[in-house]
Amino acid sequence: MTGRRRFGSSPTGATPWPRPLRRTSAGGYAFHRVRVVERPLTPYVQWELHSQRQRAEYGQRIRVVPAAQVAASEDTGPLPEVVVLGGRTLFQVLYTEAGVANGAIRYTDRDLVERWENYIKALYAVGEEVISYFDREVAHLDPPTLSAGRE
Repeated sequence: MTGRRRFGSSPTGATPWPRPLRRTSAGGYAFHRVRVVERPLTPYVQWELHSQRQRAEYGQRIRVVPAAQVAASEDTGPLPEVVVLGGRTLFQVLYTEAGVANGAIRYTDRDLVERWENYIKALYAVGEEVISYFDREVAHLDPPTLSAGRE
């Protein structure tokens, strides 16, 4: 699943988000996303970065890190896509072999959730804002094209 790894966390913070996004920050938590990007960009990742840039314009906190940033953590395989909610719950997003989302596994073990949240926070801290990344690496590219519905 090259190019489909995303990490989300919800450290404390408030933001002036539009109505659909404001619900995420209820209770003092704001959703932060870290997008691991592999080069060359696949058409899917290029499209997703367009979407994430727009989300960032509306206040979502999204940063990009290069795949090399997580390589040391991938000694047994690609990192899973995870979402941390409220510092208490971790979801590991599951995909089919075709790359279609197929549910998630919920974890509530405090140590596990805390380790992932700290890892995500560390990646977020060194990541680049998606808007500046997009403007430098994606904006000048031709629109992505797909052949037969594949990346």
